[in-house]
Amino acid sequence: MSAYLCDTKMFARLARFATPEPRCGVMPYMLEARGCASLAGRIAAADGNVALAYARLLQAANVASVAARYGADEANVELIGADDVEAVRAGELPPVAVLKACDCLEYQSSETDDWYTSDAKILLDAIRERAIMDLPGYAEAHWGYPLMPREVQP
Repeated sequence: MSAYLCDTKMFARLARFATPEPRCGVMPYMLEARGCASLAGRIAAADGNVALAYARLLQAANVASVAARYGADEANVELIGADDVEAVRAGELPPVAVLKACDCLEYQSSETDDWYTSDAKILLDAIRERAIMDLPGYAEAHWGYPLMPREVQP
């Protein structure tokens, strides 16, 4: 397996997708309920900027993965800044592009031993769930087992 450092725009776009206004995105309390332990400290370190905290969490996991794979120095990577995140408009990516970006980032970030229990993985899974809910037709689909066209009652 290989790993590379993803572009900061990927972290920014995923973070902005997760934190749009006024639509409910991936709220911090949702992640804490799933066991995301470092989030409160990360948000405080980002001066309360939730999108920046999310972007830095994803970036840190990607950097750690590359370091684990190749022995690279994590200190040589410049942290994504608030300007990078703010330059991206919320809703810029369609849900299917968000899902593809999540797949890419997970592949590039999974070289550490703790990836599958990491806060970044918890966040990425929550972003995926949000993107699935935004897919065309999802809200209108039948809740429960799928109905076949001949079963639908007018």
